[in-house]
Amino acid sequence: MQTVTDLLEDVDDLVLEVRQAGMDTRRSGFVSYFVNFAERARWEQAVQSASRAGWLTMAYRDGARHVVRLSREGRMSVERFREDWDELREFARDFGGWWSGLSIEQFEPSTYWERLAGLASGTFVNGSPRSDDGRTRSVLKT
Repeated sequence: MQTVTDLLEDVDDLVLEVRQAGMDTRRSGFVSYFVNFAERARWEQAVQSASRAGWLTMAYRDGARHVVRLSREGRMSVERFREDWDELREFARDFGGWWSGLSIEQFEPSTYWERLAGLASGTFVNGSPRSDDGRTRSVLKT
């Protein structure tokens, strides 16, 4: 079992891995953290608390474990990941959960304004991402 504390040592490496996966950390990404719970009652309380705190949540069972996915869209910086993980560590501690993984996705801009912002920042050439391969870029860590 890996704890949230273990992640804090890897924040710089995670941002590097995100960049190496072809994601532009100047743009927003969709980040999901997965926290497991052994007890159903604690899991249900955790889901309600995370939703009230502004996280996008999804709750499901995976075998004997109860899982909460906490997601957000926003910056993919060292500072933002540290803020997330400070909150995640407290969340897991308060409800008796443990971290099991994370997923990071970045979608290609679809609106005129997103494409215009990409052109202004040098992320796009001729209206297309420099490294466009037609796929969503993502990182998954467990």
